[in-house]
This record gives sequence, C-alpha cells and structure tokens, in this order.
Amino acid sequence: MRGDSPPANERTAPGVFRYSYRVTMSRRQFDSLYRAFQRSDTSLDGRAFVAVRTTGIYCLLSCRARKPKRENIDFYLSRQEAERHGFRPCRRCRPEAGGRAALERQALAQWLVQLTGDESRVDAVAREAGVNPSRLYRTFRRHLGRGPRDARARARLFRACELLRDPRRSITEAAYDSGFGSLASFYRWFRREVGITPAAFRDFCSSNSSKENEMKEANACAILETPLGRLRVEASSRGLCKIYLGAQGGAPSKGGSREAQQHLQNGLRQLREYFAGKRNEFDVPLDLEGTRHQQRVWRALLGIPFGRTLTYGQVAHQLGIPRSARAVGRACATNPVPVVVPCHRVLGGDGALHGFGGGLWRKRALLEHEGVLTPELASRAS
Repeated sequence: MRGDSPPANERTAPGVFRYSYRVTMSRRQFDSLYRAFQRSDTSLDGRAFVAVRTTGIYCLLSCRARKPKRENIDFYLSRQEAERHGFRPCRRCRPEAGGRAALERQALAQWLVQLTGDESRVDAVAREAGVNPSRLYRTFRRHLGRGPRDARARARLFRACELLRDPRRSITEAAYDSGFGSLASFYRWFRREVGITPAAFRDFCSSNSSKENEMKEANACAILETPLGRLRVEASSRGLCKIYLGAQGGAPSKGGSREAQQHLQNGLRQLREYFAGKRNEFDVPLDLEGTRHQQRVWRALLGIPFGRTLTYGQVAHQLGIPRSARAVGRACATNPVPVVVPCHRVLGGDGALHGFGGGLWRKRALLEHEGVLTPELASRAS
C-alpha cells in the first residue's frame, strides 16, 4: 500500500488497497499499522515492517527515527518482502537482527557467559554486538539489579566456591583460577558475599560431604515402642544421631555399617532400660550436627541430672550468656536426640512447662517418669 491516495493502477476495489505489489489490506488495517508506527509500538516488532520510499530503507514499527510522511511509506509483513522490493534495513533499529532490544539481549547473554574472564569489558562486548555501551550498562543493571563489576565478582565467586569444594586445590589456586587478580580482592569479596573466610567455607564443605556420605552409607535405624509412642532411632558409625518422637509406619530396614549397628543396639538397649526405670543416665556415643551455639546448649543439657530441672534462663546463665534465654530455647527445640539429651528437663522462667518438639504431653510424661512433675507444676503447664 502507498498511502491515502494510491495511484489508480494500484487500486483494486473500493476501500481495499494494494501494498507490496502482492498483498492487499483494508484502509482500517493500514490505519491501524500507521497508528502503531506513530507511537513506536513494540508489540508488532517482527510481525510488520514499515518501508520509506524516499530513503529506501525499512524499519521496525518501534523505530525512534524521525517519522516520514504518510504518503511516502509502505507496510510489509516480512523483511524478506521489503528487501525483495529494494529496501535496505535501518541501521538504527536493526530489523534484520530482530531489533535493538534483541541485540542488547544477545550482548547481555554474551557478557554473562564471559563474566569470569578479564575480556568481559562492556565496551568490547557492546562494540562486537553493535550496541551503545552506556545503554548496555543500563540494561545490565535493569535486568540483574547490580552493576557489571559486582556481577563479575559474584560470577567469579561462584566459580571459586566450586573449586574450593575440591580438597586437592589450594585457596590460592581457586582464587586465581576463578579470575581474581589478587588474593586481597578475593578475600575481600569472599567475606563480603559469603560471610566467612575461604578456609572456613572449604572446611564446612568437606565436613558436610563426609557427613552426607556417612549418612548415605553408614546410618542404621530402628523403631522402638515406648510409653511415649513409637521412637525412630538412627545411628551413624560415630554414635546415636537422631531420635524421632511419634514415628509412623512399620519398622525400617536396619542397614548401616557394623559400627552404626553397634551404636544403634546400644542406644535401643539403654532407652528400654530408661523407660523400665533401670537407668538414669545415658552413656551411648552421640553424633550431633549443629551450630557452635547449639552444641554448647546440648552439652549443658547433658549436665542436668536425672530428677532435676532448670529454667532456660539458668541454662543461659551457666553458659555465660544470661540474656539469651530465647536462644537457649531455640537450641532445645532443635535437639536431634530428645530423651537422651534431656531438653525435657528445662522449664520456662515462670516454672511452667513450655513447648516440646514431640508434644507437651510427652514432656509431662517424661517428667512424671523422673518424679519431677509436682501437682503444682502440672497445673501450670501451658
């Protein structure tokens, strides 16, 4: 189509006009495309193209170049059709590459792939993709929420973390192989983004890896019937590691290494003796995973003798952190081996029974079993 008043030899029917010499469209369709072109609508990019006869170029409808006169434009549904009629692509909106936005996305993707290398400079990538460096920088921040420098450092840190998981690789090798130029910048970025030192991170990974392998290969477990209901007891090759109160289902496979089976059977025997009233203390080895604070609290709980209770505040005072009663309570709530580590012997500051992972009734039953639950204390249970 050639505008409002096409030549007589191109008019095909009343209200219908020829464009591209092959396809016809109505005046309404032409007007709709023209309005989209006037407002630089991006929704039609790739589905329609505007060609300017006075310049010999074709553009996307979203092109920001100066708008030509209405009578000097044609519309095409494909860029191949526009090129067959002698039009060349606009160098501003780049319709042959899918538009400027597509080029920016390609440059951004290329940049992200190269982030860990020194060659990932915005100028070089932008020049190679044919986009403006400043615009690419703004696009980067808009999509990633941070600048290229921070993103490059984070990408290198991810690479460094993967390298540090290999115990055979030194911290220096991990730093330089991941793209950092100096150990000082590596340590600074690592502490800032990860929160710990590289050495601590590597130790943590190796410890967790060995623990996971042990759990997969050496854990043994069994179900024990008790007055508290079913207990699922698990043991590793290092000792008793888990007790689940109120376990569901049938008896699991006992599996595990010989050492794990020995710890499991020892733990089951001592638990039976405890509930039968023949044992007041446990001496089975324990293999407990937790933070340094949790480990301190659990060790303190092991020091509470049979038949006595303490408050969360008193335990905190013993640990030298008198204002951390709530933190002590949280550590008690995460106790992996209740009953054996007697978190049930810890009461609230008001002397009442408070939360227990297996249910408050189980805490009350354990204290009754140990002869600690007085009628007054039972009446104050929350």
